[in-house]
Amino acid sequence: MERRKIRELAQQHPYLAQADEKYLKKYPKLVSSLFGNLLWLSDNSDIAEKIYKDRRWIAAHPETLLSLHRNLRWMAANPSEATHLYKNQAATSQLPELISWRADHKAFIRQHPKLELFYEESFIPGGFR
Repeated sequence: MERRKIRELAQQHPYLAQADEKYLKKYPKLVSSLFGNLLWLSDNSDIAEKIYKDRRWIAAHPETLLSLHRNLRWMAANPSEATHLYKNQAATSQLPELISWRADHKAFIRQHPKLELFYEESFIPGGFR
């Protein structure tokens, strides 16, 4: 399903395959879709990180960060990034449906702060890192 969604997005945005952060920032709805896609995030982690760490752009387009927060598989597979993103209380307060999941995930990360050092491919959802 995720591959199909990427293909559909590529049809709408012909330059998606060679897109960089500047191109993507012109299309916040596209970024929201991509942030909900574990496959794209895994394949383009460097571009994604540049976008979600740009506080000014994220503040202007909070729907993109909300989409990333809703991507629970990606958040679970990237505990250090999740910890960073959970600190953005403006975004997390807009997601009441995820409050208990977020609290459980934060507690798990606190109990296992170096968990990423012990990951095996089978542990990470879909085998992505």
